[in-house]
Amino acid sequence: MGQQDKMFIDKENIEKFLSAVKGLRVLVIGDVMIDQYLRGTTDRQSPEAPVPILALEQRFRRLGGAANVALNLANLIDQVDLVGIIGDDASGRDLTAMLHDVGIAPHLITVQDRRTTVKTRLIARNEHLLRVDDETTSVMSDLQQSTFLKAAMRAIESTAPGAVVLQDYNKGVFSPRVIEGILEKCKELSIPIMVDPKFEHIHAYQGVHLFKPNFLELERLVPFSIRKTQEDLDRAAEYIRTALEVKSVLVTLSEEGAYYADDEGSILMKPSRTVDVVDVCGAGDSVIAVATLAYAIGSTAEEMVILANLSGGIVCTMSGVHPVSRQMLRDAVP
Repeated sequence: MGQQDKMFIDKENIEKFLSAVKGLRVLVIGDVMIDQYLRGTTDRQSPEAPVPILALEQRFRRLGGAANVALNLANLIDQVDLVGIIGDDASGRDLTAMLHDVGIAPHLITVQDRRTTVKTRLIARNEHLLRVDDETTSVMSDLQQSTFLKAAMRAIESTAPGAVVLQDYNKGVFSPRVIEGILEKCKELSIPIMVDPKFEHIHAYQGVHLFKPNFLELERLVPFSIRKTQEDLDRAAEYIRTALEVKSVLVTLSEEGAYYADDEGSILMKPSRTVDVVDVCGAGDSVIAVATLAYAIGSTAEEMVILANLSGGIVCTMSGVHPVSRQMLRDAVP
């Protein structure tokens, strides 16, 4: 395939993609959370410490983590299911209600000794001042892992999805035992498996269809230095594909585009349009959601990378975590 500096997709191709994916059903399994935002202005420093005072103007909550991946999918297709864990707390109940409100079918397990993950971001003039994480990140107990794995198995069997996305944020949902059990069930049922990994348990993701690290994660996965060049990315992708026996690798490169490799070759995709990057938070969630749909309908590698790259670029233009939508994709092309 080689390097692609610029590739084109028009409204007709966008409409074909949106029409083809609408009837799909996708199951997301992973670390669910709430993204909470405190927005305001900072016009003065605190007299108590050398820190700015945020004059609060807005407070709101959005779906985050694996729930945001599910939300991206729900904006593009009709049937999305989500498996995750929550605490027995107000945030867990809020998260469940938020999923129902947007039409995502929740298969959530309440774990008594854990807190529902809430990431609170303090923002002024679209600039992040501070993030506060309220969460439990320890690995679940053996009994909790068994309960969670059974719930994931039931969801896979009952929903018969066209693809399964494993969304890992190292918040304690995934362990080698849980990962291997899910992969075994998906392979038994011939369901494509897409993985957005973090740093723990990487070698448990053996034989998946699409493996999507970002560049920082890729750097930590390979035992050699790499740059964002075709040669270095090819070497890194070959290492990952050999070590994990995965079918394809998709690497997000932030504002510099995306990279993809499979048995047929590789693509280094530069952004097809110039955008003002405001916030990269959530861009990877949009990329894995759109890439999953493109893979599930049999899009070419070039089409998949273009669409995923386009989606990531769209959400980078907005402050905070936002999902991509059908209309956003339509509006993004001439």
